[in-house]
Amino acid sequence: MGTVGFLLINLGFMAAIPTTTTFQVVGWARWAIGFGGGIGLAVGVFEARAIDREVAAERARVRREKAERERDRLDEFASVVSHDLRNPLSVATGRLDLARREHPDDEHLRAVENALERTSAIVDETLALAREGKTVDEAADVDLATCAADCWARVDTGEATLETAETATIRADPDRLSHVFENLFRNSVEHGSTSSRTESGDSVEHGPTSSRTESGDSVEHGPTSSRAEPDDSVEHGSTGSRTESGDAVGDGGDVTVRVGTLADESGFYVEDDGPGIPADERDRVLDPGYTSADDGTGFGLSIVDRIAAAHGWTVRVAESADGGARFEFAGVERPESE
Repeated sequence: MGTVGFLLINLGFMAAIPTTTTFQVVGWARWAIGFGGGIGLAVGVFEARAIDREVAAERARVRREKAERERDRLDEFASVVSHDLRNPLSVATGRLDLARREHPDDEHLRAVENALERTSAIVDETLALAREGKTVDEAADVDLATCAADCWARVDTGEATLETAETATIRADPDRLSHVFENLFRNSVEHGSTSSRTESGDSVEHGPTSSRTESGDSVEHGPTSSRAEPDDSVEHGSTGSRTESGDAVGDGGDVTVRVGTLADESGFYVEDDGPGIPADERDRVLDPGYTSADDGTGFGLSIVDRIAAAHGWTVRVAESADGGARFEFAGVERPESE
C-alpha cells in the first residue's frame, strides 16, 4: 500500500509538472516505485510487529485464563480430598486419645500419634499448595520489618534470633507474605543450627505452612553481592512463651535469621547463618515434595515459591555471607510514593 500510495502522489506531481521526454517519465516512475517501496516495507514491518505483539498478548491472556481454571480445579479437588481425609483422621485421633489415657507411655501409640500428625500436616499443606498459587489481584502496602517481626512471634523459634536490617514497604498480599516468612523461619530454625554444620552439611528441610511451593523452575546458585548489610539491624530474640523446651525446635539452637532489602532495591531476602543448602540441591529445594528430612512433607518451600509466583516475583536460592541459606525475592513492587 505504501508503494501504491506514493506512486499516486507522484503521478499527481507529474501531472502538475508536465514532463517533456519519455526519459523523465521513466525516471519519475522508477524513483517513485523505489522510494515508495521502501516506505511500504517499513510500514509493513511496523504493522507486522504490532500484530505479533497483539497475538503474543492474546496467547498470554489465554495461558493465564487456562492456568487460573486449572488452579481452580486443583483447589476444588484439594478441598474435597482434604475434607474426605479429615473425617477418618478425626476418628483415628479420637480413638488414639482414648488409648493414650490407658497407656500413656506406650511407644507404639506415640508412633501412631506422630504418623497421624504427619498425615494431617500433609493434608493442610496440600490444600495450601493448591490455594496459594492463585494470582494476587489485590495487594496492600506491607512493611517488611513489621511483618517479619509479627511472623517471628508466631513461630516456635527456640533460642534463634531474628535481625531485620533497614527494610522497606512493598506491595503484597499480607496473609500470603506472612506465610512466606513463617515457612522460611521454620526452615531456618529447624535446619539451621550452626552446630549442625559439622554433623550434617546436607540437611535441608522444608517446613510446614504456606507458599511458593517448590516450583522446580531453575534457581540460580551461589551468593550475590546485592546484599543489604544488617548494620542497623533490629534483633528479636526468642521469648519464654514461645517454647517450654528447647527440644521443641529441633536444631534451631543459635541460628540467626536476617531479613532485609536487596542492594538494587528490586526486592528482599531472608537468610540465616546455618549450614546452608548444597549448590547441587538449590535448583530442587523449591520442587513440591522435595525434602531431605525423614519427617518432612516437602511442601513448605514449594509453597513459598508458589506464593512468590502468584505475586509475580522470582525466587533465587543462594548462599548467605555466613555460609547459610539465602532466599532472594526479586521483581517486588514498591508503593508509588517510594
